[in-house]
Amino acid sequence: MTKITERYERIKRWLNEYGKFVVNERDDDNYRFSFFIWGKEKRKGLIPILIGYLKKPENNQECISIGWGWNLDLQSDVVRDVLNDPDKKSRFISSVRKVIDPKKYLLYFEPNEIELKVIKVIFVYPIDWLSKEQLYNEIIQLWVQQANVILHFELKSGRPTSIDKFRR
Repeated sequence: MTKITERYERIKRWLNEYGKFVVNERDDDNYRFSFFIWGKEKRKGLIPILIGYLKKPENNQECISIGWGWNLDLQSDVVRDVLNDPDKKSRFISSVRKVIDPKKYLLYFEPNEIELKVIKVIFVYPIDWLSKEQLYNEIIQLWVQQANVILHFELKSGRPTSIDKFRR
Protein backbone atom coordinates (compact mmCIF):
# COMPACT_ATOMS: atom_id res chain seq x y z
CA MET A 1 0.00 0.00 0.00
CA THR A 2 1.39 3.42 -0.93
CA LYS A 3 1.71 6.27 1.54
CA ILE A 4 -1.05 8.16 -0.31
CA THR A 5 -3.38 5.15 -0.08
CA GLU A 6 -2.58 4.71 3.62
CA ARG A 7 -3.39 8.37 4.31
CA TYR A 8 -6.58 8.15 2.26
CA GLU A 9 -7.74 5.02 4.09
CA ARG A 10 -6.88 6.46 7.51
CA ILE A 11 -8.72 9.75 6.99
CA LYS A 12 -11.74 8.10 5.37
CA ARG A 13 -11.89 5.57 8.23
CA TRP A 14 -11.74 8.38 10.80
CA LEU A 15 -14.52 10.31 9.07
CA ASN A 16 -16.74 7.22 8.97
CA GLU A 17 -15.91 6.21 12.56
CA TYR A 18 -17.28 9.49 13.88
CA GLY A 19 -20.70 8.44 12.64
CA LYS A 20 -21.74 12.08 12.39
CA PHE A 21 -20.89 12.89 8.78
CA VAL A 22 -22.04 12.15 5.28
CA VAL A 23 -18.78 11.64 3.37
CA ASN A 24 -18.61 12.09 -0.41
CA GLU A 25 -15.41 11.54 -2.33
CA ARG A 26 -14.62 14.08 -5.01
CA ASP A 27 -12.05 14.64 -7.75
CA ASP A 28 -10.05 17.85 -7.88
CA ASP A 29 -6.76 18.48 -9.69
CA ASN A 30 -5.38 20.33 -6.64
CA TYR A 31 -5.64 17.30 -4.36
CA ARG A 32 -4.31 13.74 -4.26
CA PHE A 33 -7.69 12.89 -2.74
CA SER A 34 -10.52 14.92 -1.26
CA PHE A 35 -13.90 14.61 0.41
CA PHE A 36 -16.91 16.83 0.96
CA ILE A 37 -18.57 16.22 4.31
CA TRP A 38 -21.91 17.30 5.74
CA GLY A 39 -23.37 16.65 9.14
CA LYS A 40 -25.79 13.70 9.15
CA GLU A 41 -28.24 15.90 11.00
CA LYS A 42 -29.69 18.09 8.27
CA ARG A 43 -28.88 21.47 9.77
CA LYS A 44 -30.11 24.27 7.61
CA GLY A 45 -27.40 26.59 6.41
CA LEU A 46 -24.30 24.48 7.07
CA ILE A 47 -21.91 24.64 4.16
CA PRO A 48 -20.05 21.39 3.42
CA ILE A 49 -16.48 21.07 4.60
CA LEU A 50 -13.80 20.13 2.06
CA ILE A 51 -11.00 17.90 3.29
CA GLY A 52 -8.17 17.37 0.82
CA TYR A 53 -4.62 16.10 0.64
CA LEU A 54 -2.79 18.86 -1.25
CA LYS A 55 -0.70 17.83 -4.26
CA LYS A 56 1.71 20.72 -3.71
CA PRO A 57 3.60 20.68 -0.39
CA GLU A 58 3.33 23.71 1.88
CA ASN A 59 6.67 24.77 3.42
CA ASN A 60 8.19 21.49 2.18
CA GLN A 61 5.59 19.43 4.06
CA GLU A 62 2.80 17.20 2.80
CA CYS A 63 -0.38 18.89 4.03
CA ILE A 64 -4.07 18.42 4.41
CA SER A 65 -6.46 21.27 3.75
CA ILE A 66 -9.72 21.48 5.70
CA GLY A 67 -12.07 24.32 4.87
CA TRP A 68 -15.21 25.73 3.35
CA GLY A 69 -16.23 28.21 0.71
CA TRP A 70 -19.44 30.24 0.80
CA ASN A 71 -20.79 31.27 -2.60
CA LEU A 72 -22.78 34.32 -1.61
CA ASP A 73 -26.41 34.33 -2.66
CA LEU A 74 -26.44 37.60 -4.55
CA GLN A 75 -30.27 37.50 -4.65
CA SER A 76 -30.54 37.46 -0.84
CA ASP A 77 -31.73 40.72 0.71
CA VAL A 78 -29.17 40.43 3.53
CA VAL A 79 -26.30 39.86 1.09
CA ARG A 80 -27.40 42.69 -1.18
CA ASP A 81 -27.78 45.07 1.79
CA VAL A 82 -24.15 44.50 2.76
CA LEU A 83 -22.55 44.25 -0.68
CA ASN A 84 -24.32 47.29 -2.12
CA ASP A 85 -23.32 49.57 0.75
CA PRO A 86 -19.55 50.29 0.71
CA ASP A 87 -19.53 51.21 4.42
CA LYS A 88 -21.37 48.02 5.46
CA LYS A 89 -19.15 45.90 3.23
CA SER A 90 -16.00 47.46 4.67
CA ARG A 91 -17.22 46.95 8.27
CA PHE A 92 -18.18 43.35 7.46
CA ILE A 93 -14.76 42.53 5.99
CA SER A 94 -13.01 44.18 8.97
CA SER A 95 -15.14 42.28 11.47
CA VAL A 96 -14.53 38.93 9.73
CA ARG A 97 -10.79 39.61 9.69
CA LYS A 98 -11.00 40.05 13.49
CA VAL A 99 -12.97 36.86 14.23
CA ILE A 100 -11.05 34.52 11.89
CA ASP A 101 -7.69 33.86 13.55
CA PRO A 102 -5.02 34.64 10.90
CA LYS A 103 -2.45 32.53 12.77
CA LYS A 104 -4.61 29.45 12.26
CA TYR A 105 -6.79 30.03 9.19
CA LEU A 106 -6.37 31.32 5.66
CA LEU A 107 -9.15 33.76 4.79
CA TYR A 108 -10.00 34.57 1.18
CA PHE A 109 -12.42 37.05 -0.35
CA GLU A 110 -12.91 36.14 -4.01
CA PRO A 111 -12.41 37.46 -6.56
CA ASN A 112 -11.43 40.36 -4.23
CA GLU A 113 -12.87 42.47 -1.42
CA ILE A 114 -14.50 44.94 -3.83
CA GLU A 115 -16.27 42.42 -6.10
CA LEU A 116 -16.94 39.91 -3.31
CA LYS A 117 -18.71 36.72 -4.43
CA VAL A 118 -17.07 33.94 -2.37
CA ILE A 119 -15.65 33.74 1.14
CA LYS A 120 -13.28 30.87 2.02
CA VAL A 121 -11.80 29.81 5.35
CA ILE A 122 -9.12 27.10 5.25
CA PHE A 123 -6.95 25.29 7.79
CA VAL A 124 -3.74 23.77 6.36
CA TYR A 125 -1.80 21.28 8.48
CA PRO A 126 0.96 18.68 7.99
CA ILE A 127 -0.89 15.45 7.22
CA ASP A 128 1.45 13.23 9.25
CA TRP A 129 0.85 15.31 12.39
CA LEU A 130 -2.94 15.08 12.10
CA SER A 131 -4.73 12.94 14.69
CA LYS A 132 -8.30 11.63 14.61
CA GLU A 133 -9.31 13.97 17.45
CA GLN A 134 -7.72 16.98 15.80
CA LEU A 135 -9.46 16.27 12.49
CA TYR A 136 -12.83 16.11 14.24
CA ASN A 137 -12.11 19.27 16.27
CA GLU A 138 -11.01 21.20 13.18
CA ILE A 139 -14.19 20.23 11.33
CA ILE A 140 -16.31 21.49 14.24
CA GLN A 141 -14.21 24.67 14.56
CA LEU A 142 -14.63 25.39 10.87
CA TRP A 143 -18.40 25.12 11.21
CA VAL A 144 -18.17 27.53 14.17
CA GLN A 145 -16.15 29.91 11.99
CA GLN A 146 -18.80 29.54 9.29
CA ALA A 147 -21.52 30.55 11.76
CA ASN A 148 -19.37 33.53 12.86
CA VAL A 149 -19.01 34.77 9.28
CA ILE A 150 -22.72 34.37 8.54
CA LEU A 151 -23.68 36.10 11.79
CA HIS A 152 -21.34 39.02 11.05
CA PHE A 153 -22.91 39.32 7.61
CA GLU A 154 -26.36 39.44 9.17
CA LEU A 155 -25.27 41.95 11.83
CA LYS A 156 -23.80 44.31 9.24
CA SER A 157 -26.98 44.15 7.12
CA GLY A 158 -29.04 45.81 9.84
CA ARG A 159 -31.79 43.20 9.41
CA PRO A 160 -32.96 40.70 12.05
CA THR A 161 -30.37 37.96 12.55
CA SER A 162 -30.68 34.21 12.86
CA ILE A 163 -30.00 34.53 16.61
CA ASP A 164 -32.81 37.03 17.17
CA LYS A 165 -35.34 34.18 17.33
CA PHE A 166 -33.56 32.93 20.49
CA ARG A 167 -33.89 36.30 22.22
CA ARG A 168 -37.69 36.18 22.39
